[in-house]
Amino acid sequence: MRVFWATLTFWAAFGARLLSSIATVAPDRDTAWYIHMAKQAREGGFAWLQSVFPPLHPWLLSLLGPVSGTQPEDWWLSAQLLCSFEGALATALLYWVFSRRFGWRLASLAALSLGFNSVSCGTAADGMTEPLFQLFLVLGIGVWLWNQRAWFFPSLFLGFLPLIRPEGLILLPWAWWLSGRRSKALILPSLLLSLGPRMIYLYLRFQVTGDLSLFPKGAFMRHLSVFSEESLIQGLQHWGREASQFFGQGFEGMGFLIWPLFLFGGGWLWTRKNGWTRPFRILYILLLLGLLIVPLYHANRRFHTTWLPLALCLGLIPFIRATTRIQNFLLLLGLAALVPSVVRIMKVRRASLIQDRALGVALRKKLPKKAGIASDLPRLLFFSGRSPLPPRHILAQDLRKLAARKKTVAVVSLKKRKKLNPGFLRGLGYREVSLSHILEKKNRIENKRGLQLFMRETVMVK
Repeated sequence: MRVFWATLTFWAAFGARLLSSIATVAPDRDTAWYIHMAKQAREGGFAWLQSVFPPLHPWLLSLLGPVSGTQPEDWWLSAQLLCSFEGALATALLYWVFSRRFGWRLASLAALSLGFNSVSCGTAADGMTEPLFQLFLVLGIGVWLWNQRAWFFPSLFLGFLPLIRPEGLILLPWAWWLSGRRSKALILPSLLLSLGPRMIYLYLRFQVTGDLSLFPKGAFMRHLSVFSEESLIQGLQHWGREASQFFGQGFEGMGFLIWPLFLFGGGWLWTRKNGWTRPFRILYILLLLGLLIVPLYHANRRFHTTWLPLALCLGLIPFIRATTRIQNFLLLLGLAALVPSVVRIMKVRRASLIQDRALGVALRKKLPKKAGIASDLPRLLFFSGRSPLPPRHILAQDLRKLAARKKTVAVVSLKKRKKLNPGFLRGLGYREVSLSHILEKKNRIENKRGLQLFMRETVMVK
């Protein structure tokens, strides 16, 4: 029966992610980078290692490739299918492992919470890294839940987490502790297994870029972090501002029931002196530390859903030995808490970007392939088939520099951002173009978003 319910769980979670994919108008801005890296990896060479983003997700995507054509939306569809499969497999494996250790009721609650979490489904619809991270997290924790003496596979699986998202490093000390608990002689092999994949990646990246940074993404985003503030007080204010937003986002990122259960589980573990709870206490401390680090940069609800499988494990531990009545009540409460999430899965995501998508596709079809487009709209550039923007805020002066390049023939932004100077652009040979002149009739809707398009007169689309 366990196989049957795990299989059913897989298809239900897979279907939920496909529904979210269908309802998504445009992906997350970082999706463009992952697809760009996947294209480079598929073409051969190591140019894709130049990015500050970890490589495992785009490398796997490069193996799959575009499922139908070669356009950006074909690559995006491939990413959606891959991530939906990974997220669904993580959900099925979570049920499989939990049903053995936690019982079928708590396992069902965990599988439903992971399978139908709207943010988790949304990351699969965007083609992001979270589903793959969840899968390796379930594999690493699940092997240990299955066999309390395991150390090899937890070290190996958790060692791949930093190749997906850098915050995966936070759990490696737990793998080392497990190995040392089994035998002091196993600590070194555990270190090699868990740190080896990332060290190989950093070495290859250094060979390509000459960059010795141990945390490429962190170094790149430093200007948006606490470390860029001028004083300690301002740094504390930065952390407090981001933390107040981030921990509120936990109700959606982890779930309206799971987030409170995770916090409750910490208090419960802290008051228990049982030997069997010690590994869970270490896991809880490490995860809480990881969550406290996030506000050093900026808040995002999907940074919670990354850890959802582990949060489920830690939040449900206090109820392993609870009565059947309490577990049934918790399961029913979990179903009720999932209702808002299920509704969100079926809602259209990023509907406001429909014109960015339409204009991007139109420019891709009507402009020469090598023609440059200057814009601060990452989704428009993605659908236009151009290289992604740097993952940072684009200033008006950045747009002016891009517009001044000889190969640039179109400039696009939003009126409300006030980054485009018509006089400056006219001096470069641009003139403003109505969207109705570019878009096909079926895509001509009211320009509520306020897109501004300027094109060089030498390449005006007739």
